[in-house]
Amino acid sequence: MAPARPAARWRRTGTFGTSGEDSHVGSRNTKVKQRTWRPNHAQAFVGSIREGMCKGRLLRVLRLFITIPKKNKKKTSTQKAQEEYERVQAKRAAKKQEFERRKKEREEAQKLYKKKKMEMFKILSKKTKKGQPNLNLQMEYLLKKIQEKN
Repeated sequence: MAPARPAARWRRTGTFGTSGEDSHVGSRNTKVKQRTWRPNHAQAFVGSIREGMCKGRLLRVLRLFITIPKKNKKKTSTQKAQEEYERVQAKRAAKKQEFERRKKEREEAQKLYKKKKMEMFKILSKKTKKGQPNLNLQMEYLLKKIQEKN
């Protein structure tokens, strides 16, 4: 059971603060070192605590738009796979572009060759009224060919 008079030890006896054993109200623990109040101590920032909190909140908001890359950030396996996939796709796209460019050049060269061959065929296959080959046109063609080489 509880003691008969638990409030008795909290009562003040005698004058206030004169007997340290009887009174607990207003007494200090003398073993604990108390901090002394300094009126002009150096502050970390100028202004009130509220202003500091507002500035901190503002800085946090600003950090969300400005991202600072972390050094030596390790990539996850998903990120590595994604980068590998993008690299392979870029390689394939470059290869396909090169193939298309070569194909286009080849087609242009073939068109030019066929055009020249057709002109040569028309010149060399002309006939006279009697059906004989036109040697005059053949000689002109050969002369033009020799002049182009020089």
